[in-house]
Amino acid sequence: DLNGDGKVDLVWRNTLDGNTAIWLMNATSIASSGFPATVLATWQIAGAEDVNGDGKSDVIWRNNSNGAVAVWLMNGVAITFTTFPGAASTDWEIQ
Repeated sequence: DLNGDGKVDLVWRNTLDGNTAIWLMNATSIASSGFPATVLATWQIAGAEDVNGDGKSDVIWRNNSNGAVAVWLMNGVAITFTTFPGAASTDWEIQ
């Protein structure tokens, strides 16, 4: 839920060009959409959780080459802040 409306939203990533798309959903309809950023191929979406406690899910990324983690703090389809909290060996998985 990227916009805090209590409804599940979808985050997409194009594996060919790195574009990221977000669909803010209203049940089975797209209420709004956006393309917040392009991400290098080594980065994969690892999850979406409310990292900063604002009631909106944030997008968690993992670099498959070096284990780095990035977090997009989200407000709907807009990235409000990007942080890189650290890295863990690629033997470790985000669950």
